[in-house]
Amino acid sequence: MIKPYYHVALLPSVCYNSNEEDIMVRKNTETDFWVKVDKEAPNGCWQWLGTQSGKGYAQWHIRGRRIMVHRYAYEVIVGSIPEGLIIDHLCRNRSCVNTDHMELVTQQENILRGIGLAAKESIATHCPQGHPYDEKNTYVYQGRRYCRACGRERTSNYEKRTKRWLTRKR
Repeated sequence: MIKPYYHVALLPSVCYNSNEEDIMVRKNTETDFWVKVDKEAPNGCWQWLGTQSGKGYAQWHIRGRRIMVHRYAYEVIVGSIPEGLIIDHLCRNRSCVNTDHMELVTQQENILRGIGLAAKESIATHCPQGHPYDEKNTYVYQGRRYCRACGRERTSNYEKRTKRWLTRKR
């Protein structure tokens, strides 16, 4: 189970008790949130003006707890995030809180849409030596693709080195 970055009771749309003080805190929280959002960006992003994490994600503190702002905005505007799904920023702006720029996807889908090593390797059609990644020449070991031709070449080189070492004069 993925742990949420915030407690559900912090969301303004959720009400567990109806005492006036709690209702006032939730209304102030949502008002304070929108004060820190710039909806006038030229690319349509709603830019978070508050703090950001080291990786550029908008973050905010409510009652001493850190929350990721894009998740908060999504739950306030759209609704809850189902278990097993995460938010993908379609605009690639990690501090954008415009829910039109967000899509719920699996972690794997989000990684493959990105620009990291896993995404680059998933779209590669040939190994670094130019051999094709096809059904005949590819095997998967521990979730990673390997080239059979390169594997044969590595084995052949190893055997040659080992044979030379064993047959050399001592």
